[in-house]
Amino acid sequence: MREAKVARYSYDESTRTLSGTVEGSTARPYQSQVIFPRVKAAGSLAFSSNCTCPVGYDCKHAVALMLTAIDRSAKAKKALTASSNTWKSAASTAASLGLQTASELGGQDADSQLPAWRRALSHTLAARPANGVNESAKVPGALELKITVASAFGASGMRAGKPAQVTLSARPVMKGARGKWIKGGLSWESFMQSGIHGFAKTDLYTEHEQWFTDFYAIVRPSQSSYTSHRDWVNLSYAGSALLWQILARAEDIGLPFVMDGQEISVDVASSPEVLVQASLTRDSDDESTQSLTLNPVLVWKDLALSAQNFHKMGEPRRGFIALNNHAQKTYETEAQHAQRDTIVASALAAAPPSITQDSSLPRWYNAQADIIFIPLDAPLNPVTESLVSAESLSVPASELEEFYSEFYAQLSRSVDITSVDEQLELPAVQKPELVLFVDFDEANPLSARTAWKWAYPAQPVEGIASGAEGTDSNEHIFLPALGYPGETHAEIRDADFETRVLRAVKKVRPTVPFTRHRWENWDTRALVEDALPELADIAGVHIEVTGEVPEFKELTGEPEITVRVDETRKRDWFGLAIAVKAEGWYVGFSEIFEALNRGQTHMLLGNGTYFSLDRPEFLKLQELITEARTLNERGKGKELTITRHQAGLWEELEELASSTETVASWDTHVQALLDAGTHNAPAVPAELDATLRPYQVEGFNWLTFLWRAELGGVLADDMGLGKTMQTITLMVHAQQEHRKNNPDEDFAPFLVVAPTSVVPNWVHEIQKFAPSLDVVGIYESQAKSKTPLPHTIAGADVVVTSYALFRIDEQAYIDAGTPTPWNGLILDEAQFVKNAKTKAHRVARETPARFKLAVTGTPLENNLMELWSMFSITAPGLFPSARAFKDFYATPIESGEETSALAKLRARVRPLMLRRTKEVVAIDLPEKTDQRVDVPLAPAHRRVYDTHLQRERQKILGLVEDFDKNRFTIFNSLTTLRRLALDASLIDGKKYEGVASSKLDYLEENLPEVVGEGHRALIFSQFTGYLKLVAARLDEIGISYLYLDGAARDRAALLDAWARGDSPIFLISLKAGGFGLNLTQADYVFIMDPWWNPAAEEQAVDRVHRIGQSKNVMVYRLVSAGTIEEKVMELKESKAALFDAVVDDGEFFSSQLDAEQVRQLLMDEDSES
Repeated sequence: MREAKVARYSYDESTRTLSGTVEGSTARPYQSQVIFPRVKAAGSLAFSSNCTCPVGYDCKHAVALMLTAIDRSAKAKKALTASSNTWKSAASTAASLGLQTASELGGQDADSQLPAWRRALSHTLAARPANGVNESAKVPGALELKITVASAFGASGMRAGKPAQVTLSARPVMKGARGKWIKGGLSWESFMQSGIHGFAKTDLYTEHEQWFTDFYAIVRPSQSSYTSHRDWVNLSYAGSALLWQILARAEDIGLPFVMDGQEISVDVASSPEVLVQASLTRDSDDESTQSLTLNPVLVWKDLALSAQNFHKMGEPRRGFIALNNHAQKTYETEAQHAQRDTIVASALAAAPPSITQDSSLPRWYNAQADIIFIPLDAPLNPVTESLVSAESLSVPASELEEFYSEFYAQLSRSVDITSVDEQLELPAVQKPELVLFVDFDEANPLSARTAWKWAYPAQPVEGIASGAEGTDSNEHIFLPALGYPGETHAEIRDADFETRVLRAVKKVRPTVPFTRHRWENWDTRALVEDALPELADIAGVHIEVTGEVPEFKELTGEPEITVRVDETRKRDWFGLAIAVKAEGWYVGFSEIFEALNRGQTHMLLGNGTYFSLDRPEFLKLQELITEARTLNERGKGKELTITRHQAGLWEELEELASSTETVASWDTHVQALLDAGTHNAPAVPAELDATLRPYQVEGFNWLTFLWRAELGGVLADDMGLGKTMQTITLMVHAQQEHRKNNPDEDFAPFLVVAPTSVVPNWVHEIQKFAPSLDVVGIYESQAKSKTPLPHTIAGADVVVTSYALFRIDEQAYIDAGTPTPWNGLILDEAQFVKNAKTKAHRVARETPARFKLAVTGTPLENNLMELWSMFSITAPGLFPSARAFKDFYATPIESGEETSALAKLRARVRPLMLRRTKEVVAIDLPEKTDQRVDVPLAPAHRRVYDTHLQRERQKILGLVEDFDKNRFTIFNSLTTLRRLALDASLIDGKKYEGVASSKLDYLEENLPEVVGEGHRALIFSQFTGYLKLVAARLDEIGISYLYLDGAARDRAALLDAWARGDSPIFLISLKAGGFGLNLTQADYVFIMDPWWNPAAEEQAVDRVHRIGQSKNVMVYRLVSAGTIEEKVMELKESKAALFDAVVDDGEFFSSQLDAEQVRQLLMDEDSES
């Protein structure tokens, strides 16, 4: 039964489509297709189908088609062209059907072995339509036309006296078995579905079916939504310009037109000109007088036909229909049945009187077709449409003057009127003018007012007096350039003429304002020199000028820029004035700045002279002022200000200026800093018990200038280059300067704030290298020591305290700087105050000090706002507003949107931040070898890690959409994965006690050799729990070690033991020993687990690779392969790139640790690829 239902089928492997003809319940079989997609979406079926049956898709006919193909292929035992695996995918589904390709080349292997030309031609020929072989069995189609006439008694009343207009309808028919034209089950919906599915739905010739599809697509939009057009469509409503083309194409493909069961001839004429012919007719009552007759006609060169003999097509009208021969007879019969008295005669019934013997008639007129479709190039305007739809008009002789004075001008503006009577000479009609009124202001010659008006002649018909009201001096009627509904005299407008003139104006001056407009300054020059000459050349435009037209002249000399700094009442702030001189004229740059912001290309002066703003120095000044106003909260108005911390900004302004004017205080505080390299550098104090390297002397000089100018800064030298020594040298220099210049006054001490673990080191370094300085270390709070801070620090030259005590006793440190401020506030490891929301940051800002210095090798670790935090303490005037800094610098740089912002930021911080790297200045530093070691997890460890990875990944990805809310949970899960990557017992010591740790095994294999060769090593980890596991393993293999984490009480004793060489191994937690320590006795460093902050790791490494190291340093970074540690390493690289871009040279990448980066941490390799 299944084979009896499926008549034929084929499979095209190039499109993976099974096509077939399946018999159904109707006389005509259905066409079914089954498509097997190459890529199947998750959860979707392995195939899709469509069919010409009423169901349309996934029907029983498609199933029968597939099952039949399987049965027949199995019986024929033919090989499949697609691989046979399983029905679970599209490819395997196609294979299991057992289908041949259209090329019948056998399997894929055989196909791939054929020559390329054979494969190409086989696939090309296989692309032919499957039903091409059956074209001879198809039949022709035709378009049946039907004429109907509305009854004389319609819903709106009597129509008997009106001309009977036709309604022309059309439907598709086909040649029947007996040679007659029959409906044959065709409907317009068949061709709509054919266009959608792209395969045959009928038994018509393919070109005929395509013609019907295109035809219906064109006429369907014009059909009424209230009536069915399944069978018939109304051509009288159709108005698409494409309709004429599709009708003309019917003849090319042999598709006939049918009416009343017989074929008729149909033609498409060329577009005519629609006009009104005027002639004189003698009055029947008085032959001595003649009436004026107006007759609308369609004109083709020498042929003019009365418009009243054509039928309307399109709504609004887009064409005409002419009926002739059989079509005219059918129409007349229908009109009689509809009881219509007035019947439209055939337009082609008789030759019109305008035809002469030598005239050239159109082809379609000579052909005398039954129906002629006549297209229009554009819809008729309402006036012409009304004339065409009415009968001929006759104006009695006694009323001709009234006609000419009141109606003729308006009529002729809507439709061309020509005389066809030698005795009739029609009067000329004057065209309106578009007048531009220009009024130049006497008080301000660079200002003008303009207005546009249409000037219509009050007597538009020559020789005919007009009784129109509202005229101006009986000469013109003025109307707005742009009309509006309900305006007075709207009826006299010549819409077509106005449109042409307005478009001509817009073409020349696209932005011209047609409403009242005031022109000022440079716009006035553009009006006088550019717009008016161009507008004057446009036909139909007239310009009326009142007042004196100003003259303009361009200055070609080089402008001079003067920059001046003035004192203000506010500390650290100076007034900034910029002026431009051009050939004796002075212009404040605020005016130029506003002109540039408005996009002006020139600056106009008061007497009409002007100069170009398209100069690099002006554009650079605009950029600098925009930056200054954005960053300075005080710069909201027109007045410009600059702070003494913005030396980099001043330096760029100075380069642009022809001359500068400053005040003494500015020169003292700022210019000295910029000129530091040209002044005599201070000598290194003899009281310093150390020898400085050349770069350290340079750093000391820079610090001295900052201190003298009372400017803060950031000393950001690479770790290990002696930032502490340079700072101590400054303190000694300040002490000696004070003793020399103010011997009778007390010396204000320096306040050093450092991490708790580093405070003893500062005290020790000062005592060792600067014995002239009395240093006091603060190790307890006032409450605990029961001693007020002033008593503790009495007589001290330097006070060293910790960040913790600085926060606890904040008011005491602030008060100690009052009324005499601290000589300097030194913030060591200043990344501790990188968060502007912390108490330590606030206290540092509020503590009075002559100058403030941030000392850090990592001025930023995660984002650029950390850099702002440091400068908000040391140089608060450099970037006064955090929000402005974020908008102007941080966001554009971190997003990569604004490449110039990075260069601007580096230029601004350059005078107040000094950074040198070990690679550049410490050329005698031993070599450092940095190696990443990928350590595979042991099998049992891998199973535990993967199990937890899936669980934590699902948890995190479910929380990451609301990243801020779930931040703690997310990072807790990430920490769990990092612990797992190290050692499974870190998350459950009892459950995973026996699971081997590959990194511990690595240490056990390598450390004995390192120690045996006399080397000493530091081992760092983020997790103290893991350090204890390392300690236990070292105990097992008999290697002694020292151990330091945050809980250690006697750090100094541990450091002394290490310096003495008591043990070859030092186990250190990254946070406890990552900064402030000098551990150059080691030459090996093992970092057991990576952290996404590269600065933390680099600080740890620099405990060894620093000044004083005499051996080559070996650094091993252990990474658990195939774990989150690999992703951490990738993230760490992008963080390092941010640091390099802003602080060092290098490329820049995003630095934010955001939700997307958390997702990347959890991505496996498969998902990334």
